[in-house]
Amino acid sequence: MFRVFSLVALIACLVCTTAFAGGSGNCVQPLKATTDHYGAGVSFGYNYVGSRMMDLYNYGRDAKNVNVSKVSQVYGQIPVGLNDSSNLYLKVGAADYDLKYKDKDNSDETVKVKLDPGIYVGGGYRAVIPMEDWKMGQLSFGIGYDLQMNAFLNKVKGVETDAGAASNEDGDLYGLDGEESIYITCTYKAEKLNTTFVPYLGVYHSWFAIGTLQELKYTRSGASTETTGDIQGAFDTLSFGLLLGLDIEITKYCCLNVEGRLIGENAITTGATLKF
Repeated sequence: MFRVFSLVALIACLVCTTAFAGGSGNCVQPLKATTDHYGAGVSFGYNYVGSRMMDLYNYGRDAKNVNVSKVSQVYGQIPVGLNDSSNLYLKVGAADYDLKYKDKDNSDETVKVKLDPGIYVGGGYRAVIPMEDWKMGQLSFGIGYDLQMNAFLNKVKGVETDAGAASNEDGDLYGLDGEESIYITCTYKAEKLNTTFVPYLGVYHSWFAIGTLQELKYTRSGASTETTGDIQGAFDTLSFGLLLGLDIEITKYCCLNVEGRLIGENAITTGATLKF
């Protein structure tokens, strides 16, 4: 009874605190502890952030109320087990998003920017520490955490202002994002199904930063002169929230993952990992 009370108290503490947090990504379980061979793998993942609670703050003179939405990231990932409790991973793929801001130079006109999919690279460190004293029958528990950072580069595809669709658009934007998370894992092995279920619950911290690598240029509808804009390192570092995820290990060599994140960002991550 004391163990159950301790577990409930710890989960409540994690959910209510605004400390470390974030998306854990594919397959939270350490590879070397769940495979019999090399402790390495190949993952395929998709991360979608529909919206973020906070606008990005911008020091520059041209833009304010910078808002990012519909962030879409598709990637391949190579996780490597460092030991029985942790993985290191690298990922590469493509990403795009929708951008909106107020143009200070044009009476706070709303500018919406569409981007072409661009290259996306990142990496991180993930670990789960088993809690041996918390075993209850077929259930075993652990404390996990994940740290990751990603970068992407996109070219401007289209621009729309209050006057309508613009023309002659050009420009390049760079982006950085990252998440830190801490969570409780619960492992249940369904022997008859030869499947292991690992639900997890925790909190995350998410940050996001973008800027113009090449100045944004476009011609407003009905105008004859070119408009330029510069976003100088717009960022948000104050987004926190809850995460809930599930690993399904179909065999020792294949794991499926789904994770949702709320409050700081409304997001979902899905993926599959082949383990060797």
